[in-house]
This record gives sequence, structure tokens and C-alpha cells, in this order.
Amino acid sequence: MNRRSFAALIAASFVLSTVSARGYADNDISDETDKAVFTVDTSSGKAVSKYIYGINDVKDMSGIRPTAIKQRGVALSSYNWETNAANSGVEGGSTNDVSLVGGYPSTYWRTPALYTEQLISKASRYDVPMRLVTLQMMGSVAGDSLGVVSEEDEEGSRWKTVKFNKNDAYSTRPDIPDEYVYMDEYVSYMVNMYGTAGKGGISGYFLDNCPDKWAENFPYVMSARVTPSEYAERSAQLAQAVRTIDGDALIFAPSLSNLDGCINFGDEQEWVSGGYSADNMWFVDYYLDEMKKCSDAAGQRLLDCFDIHYYTEARSPLGEDVLTSNDDSADKYRMQAVRTLWDQDYTENSVTGLVNKRFTPILPTLQASLRVNYPGTMLSVSEYDFGGGGRMSGAVAEIDALGTFANEGVYVACLSPSEGDIRFQKAALRLFTDFDGKGSSFGSEMLTTTGDDRTSSVYAGTDNGDISSVKLIVTNQNLLVDKHIEIELNGSYDYRVEKAYLIDKETADIVETDTEAFSQTDSGISFTAGPLSAYMIILSGEMPEESLPDETVVSHDDIYEVTDVTRPSETIRDETESTESVTALPDETGTETNISVTETSHDSQTAADTEAETELSEVTDTVPDEKDDKQPVPLPLKIAGSLLTAGAMAGVLFILIFDRK
Repeated sequence: MNRRSFAALIAASFVLSTVSARGYADNDISDETDKAVFTVDTSSGKAVSKYIYGINDVKDMSGIRPTAIKQRGVALSSYNWETNAANSGVEGGSTNDVSLVGGYPSTYWRTPALYTEQLISKASRYDVPMRLVTLQMMGSVAGDSLGVVSEEDEEGSRWKTVKFNKNDAYSTRPDIPDEYVYMDEYVSYMVNMYGTAGKGGISGYFLDNCPDKWAENFPYVMSARVTPSEYAERSAQLAQAVRTIDGDALIFAPSLSNLDGCINFGDEQEWVSGGYSADNMWFVDYYLDEMKKCSDAAGQRLLDCFDIHYYTEARSPLGEDVLTSNDDSADKYRMQAVRTLWDQDYTENSVTGLVNKRFTPILPTLQASLRVNYPGTMLSVSEYDFGGGGRMSGAVAEIDALGTFANEGVYVACLSPSEGDIRFQKAALRLFTDFDGKGSSFGSEMLTTTGDDRTSSVYAGTDNGDISSVKLIVTNQNLLVDKHIEIELNGSYDYRVEKAYLIDKETADIVETDTEAFSQTDSGISFTAGPLSAYMIILSGEMPEESLPDETVVSHDDIYEVTDVTRPSETIRDETESTESVTALPDETGTETNISVTETSHDSQTAADTEAETELSEVTDTVPDEKDDKQPVPLPLKIAGSLLTAGAMAGVLFILIFDRK
């Protein structure tokens, strides 16, 4: 193991040793506790990316305010933007068709990039600021829409070859009869249609989708697995093609399908025989190091966000997959499964969780690799799901997932529901983004919270560091038992409950609840949470009367580590060869729609920040912030400690040298 891999391992170990309990203890998963105590430190917080409240392109987005939207599906790897044909992959019968744009009348199916137009239409309708599109990097895309592709088909006859660079003038009317589909022309087409990322266009591009599964999904076009080195080389080439057209756009990769993909790129034999395992703890380290080398050689960053997919594989004691099961046993294990993301003391009941324990918790381990191998790279979880979309347990699991993404410094996260009924997952999203139906949200910063109960959780948020108003999201995972919850808030304010909201576990509606149910304590609040419940509690703080009137006011910047997440600007290629526009298209209902995208920036910075275009800063450290007000150790204690340490070392040396037997 080389120095870099050893450093990554040490960094991960350090992070794991310092991960906060955040309300969980080491009791049996079946226990239902009747009391929990939490402490919120109002002097310690971190910035929260607003883009963790995203969603994948699903049919029903009504009632929610997602902050990011992306395309999803196996077929994306084979999508031909020129004709909108795509192959469904093995699970879909390996069929070439135009089902991705089936919601449009057939007269529109040959409109270039119609599937992306569909995404932009939804983003505009629901006012989604971050729009994310997938580019094709597998090597081939569907060449027709004539149905099932079989092993008997002549090799290559049903496919078109993908090239990253056209090396010719771009057109808004691509050459369909030729044998190639160009990715830089695709990006140019989108820039002409919607503008650059910095001017409200496509915010970022994914370098394909689930590359660790290409061979399984498309066996009739992939004669062999792509190797880690081949994938890294392609990534750098396609990223440079994107940068040439739109220097403002974010680059996301590698969009691995699961934890196995992170470890060995889905191929243990190649990982070992190819020599990758000798110098790298896992594929994550190798890929980041290769992308940094390529970026350094190119003189520009070629990877902004390291992206993964995460669909829980946890099972109940009955062997049920909690992602799709809908009973009480699955409910309990679904809500606990989120701990795989952050808790070193939790071992998931799944083959992946048991075999790959040393790589969990996933998010702190990933963040450690990012810091060591390619500093400044952000973390994205562009597809995730814990199931239970139609059950209250799904709301609680989604709340804990969002709270975890905020706490662990994730930049982008997009829910990707596995089921059609997602009303409770929607309620969880609304609790963070629109709990009162008027756009009120959790806040732009998260305060540090500690506790000792694992079947409940508390997340505390503020707006711009204003600790006179604190918003608490509280869950009770007990299926049967009420829980008395006490929340202490350290700081100089006295807090009272101003308003409170509750997710109705029968309807998935968010309803305002009586504030008289909450009691004010000397240092916070207490209340009794019903079984399987989730609350949003708005606290208003006032300075106590005995406080000095001339007490120094500490500024927001002094007590919070707020990390900007903008990407440095690059030269944007001026594409003037083609300015043709595409006819207005109908939305999914058939109504003609003219797209007018007015979002000015994907990075949510102020106008001054955008103009400055500051360098990309590192995502907030996953190691809990240390307080600045630690008292110094007295000199006598330092001397005593040093003498004790020296004595212990001398004893060890004596045993090793003189006391051998």
C-alpha cells in the first residue's frame, strides 16, 4: 500500500473515530425507548447545501419543491440524443425504442434531445434551480427504434458509435444517417437551446450511468467489461469536451451503482489481476487520483462531484428487502438502515453490509478519500432510496437521510423512489423545504446535535446563523410506545415554542399542532412524541433579563464555518455556428409549451459571489467541529502527563530489551 492509500485509510479511521452519535446508542434494534435527551450547541454549526433536496425525474412531482432534478434509468447509457432512441437493457428485454419520450406525440419523437427537453420542461414548471443531464460514454447508443436486439443481430448493426469530439462545426440539426453520435455536439445543442450553466441552462453533466454494470445491462454491445483505467481515461476525455463548450457546468462521475462498485468497480478479478488493488484501498481512491492527474495535465478541474447511487440492501430478520417490503418488521429495519451512511457502530443486515464492513459508514469514508486524493471534490448521491414511500416509516427514513446528507457535507442528493406511492417521502421533503406551504424551510445552517437514543433523532437548523430562531426536526421511530423527548439548547437565549407541525401518519399531510403540548425547561423544551412520528418545531429565542445590555454580539462568520461550493470559471467556447431554435414542444399532457428558463445560476451564490467566481472550496469536513473556547491545560497537569507518558514508555522499553525470556 502506497503513502496515498495509507493516508486515505488513516483519514477514514480518524473520521470514524470522531463521528458523533447524533442520538443513537448501542442497544438492540427491537428496543423501544420511552425517553430521549438531546443537546443542541447553538455555537457550533455548518453550512447545508440546498441541493440535497433533489429528486430524480419521476412522473408525479406535485406538492414538493425539489432543488435539483436529474434523469435516471438504465436506458440512459444507450440514449441517442439525435433520434431519442434508447435500449432498455437486459431487464427491459434489450429493446430499442423511443419509450423515454413516449409522453409526446409521435410527430415530435425525432426532435433532437427531446428527452432532455422533457427534463427542462419539468424543471421550469416546478421552479427547480439545478438541472442535471446524463451524457453517454459507454461507447455505443441505440441506432434504431425497431424493437428487441438479440445475440443473432449482426454486430454493430443496431447501434451507433459514440464520439466525444466532432472536430467540425456543430449543428442544431444533427446528421442522423451517419454512423456517429457526438457528445460535444449534444452539449453545444443544449447550450444553444437553454444557455450555459451560469445563465440558467443545464447545471451539470453526469459522465454516463452505472459504468460498473454496463456489461450486465448491455451484453450485446459490451463484449467485455470496461476496466478502471479505461473508464478513467474516457472520463477525462469527455469532461474536457464538456469544458470546451460550457466551462460553468459541473461534472459528475462515476455514478457507481452500489458499494461493490466503489470497492472494485464491480469486478474483483480485474481489480486484483490488473494491479489496482496493490496501491489503492478501493476504486474510489484510484479514480480520484487518476482524475486529479488528468486535471493537472489539462490545467483545469475535470471532476467537480464524485457521485454514487445508494439503494439500501438491508433486510429484516424475516429476510424481507426493506426497500420494497411493507410490514412492521420492515418498517423498523428501514428506519435503522440509514445508519449505514454515517454510524460506525451499525452493521446492516445484508450481504454487502456484512462483507464490506470496513468501508462503512459510507459517507465519512468517501469524504476521507476525497480530501486525500482530490481535495475540493464534492460528494453527490444522485440516486438513493430507503423505500416505504407510502408508509410513515418511509417519511422517517427520508428525514434521517436528508439530515445525514446535511450533516456529512453532501452537495447534491436526489431521491429516486422505487415505488409509485411516494406521498410520505414527499412529506419528509416538505418538512425540510416547505413545511408551512409558504416556502419556509429547515435553514441554511445545521447546528451540532448530540444524544443517546438511537430510535429517535433531532436535527437543528437556522437561517444565515440567526440563532434567535431555531428549527428542530424530531422523529420517534417507536412503533408502539410514546417517547418523552427533552432537548437542551446551549447558549445565551431562552427558547419557547412558537409553532409546531406534525406529519399525519394517516394522510401524509403536514398539519400544524398545538404548541401547548410542548413545555419550556430551564435550558430548552420537552414534549411527548407519539409512536412513529415526525415534527417540525419552530423555536423563538430571547435574551434573559439578567444578560448585560452591552454584551458583545458575535457575528455569524465567527461562529459558523460556512463553505462556498462554487466552481472556478473556465473559458467558455463561443458557439456561433448554429443558432437555430427548436419548435415549442408539448409537455407530458400534450399541451404545447415554450420553455423560458430564468434561473440565473446553479450555485445559489449571491450576485457578487457569482461575479467573483471564487475557487471551489472543500466540502465541510465530516469531522465534528471542535469548539473554539476550549480551556488551556494547566502547566502542572502538562508536566505530570509528560512524566507519566515517559515512565510508561521506559517500562515498555525495559520489558522489550531486558526482560525477554
